[in-house]
Amino acid sequence: MKNFKVILALLSVVSLMLSFTACASKSTEEEPASETKGVSSADKVSYGFEGSLENWCISTWESETESELGCTNVAISTDQKASGSSSAAVTCDFKENNESAKTTKGAFKINYDNPINLKGKLLTAKVFIPEELVSEKFKSAPIGVKLYIKTTKNYSWSDGGSIDIANTLKPGWNEISFAPIDVNESDTREIGIQITKAGGSPGWNGTIYIDDVSY
Repeated sequence: MKNFKVILALLSVVSLMLSFTACASKSTEEEPASETKGVSSADKVSYGFEGSLENWCISTWESETESELGCTNVAISTDQKASGSSSAAVTCDFKENNESAKTTKGAFKINYDNPINLKGKLLTAKVFIPEELVSEKFKSAPIGVKLYIKTTKNYSWSDGGSIDIANTLKPGWNEISFAPIDVNESDTREIGIQITKAGGSPGWNGTIYIDDVSY
């Protein structure tokens, strides 16, 4: 009888030890998940162009003297991507002759039926630059790229300044940004990326890829 009580006592101790070990193991396994708590992108809008252009399009604006017809097509492509599996491939066709100014610039953009508020926001985009655009022939007369917004019912233009591709950016992916301030950015009707051919620069046709536009 005495031996039986000893055995029961030992079994109780072993059971408590196993229970403690299981709890400790469970706690250790769940710990990494707790590190990701509180991480949220709910306050940030991002366009990753994963299988869809997400209402983005190329500009077809044209007046009697100028236009944004330098970008001729846009499609989803898996050839290049800053993240995910695809990006927006913008086909450009900038003619050698600048006389009409009809194809010296183009734009990739999105319009909003309901204005968005960019107050205090940083607008960013990743742009893939072909190696030819940073070659020597474009150094003195480069093609430029800029982020822009249009605000209020008048679609007033504001931009972050033209970035000299040949002398500032590198072949491959680059991130560009624009922080609009005091330009009615709380009433933004359009955001976009404009690509512009400088006067005297060579004609160029090719593809620029755009990904991860966010604000």
